[in-house]
Amino acid sequence: MFHYSSCPRDRYSPANMNEYGREWDYRMGESRRLRQSISYRLLKKPTKRSLQVPRDTDELLEMAINIVRHENNQMQIRINRYEASSMLNSHGTPLRQYITDGDLTNEE
Repeated sequence: MFHYSSCPRDRYSPANMNEYGREWDYRMGESRRLRQSISYRLLKKPTKRSLQVPRDTDELLEMAINIVRHENNQMQIRINRYEASSMLNSHGTPLRQYITDGDLTNEE
């Protein structure tokens, strides 16, 4: 989906940084969608650690994107576990241990 140069000297090239900007916008939209899905299912919302990282340098933008990728993955895992548990519970197989908050902290 996003095309980055894999050459180490191009890590912070203008082309890669443009891709990072596009990816940031995409990941934040994905994050909003996942948060709505979590709210709809009445699951605990994770803390938005990615928004706490300033993005004013190339290195910090890269770090913020890595954090939001992780957050989105963890939210998707929560949703998937909830859905799987709900499906199993509807068949009379209670598996409450599969509904977890993962490694994310919850908002206050």
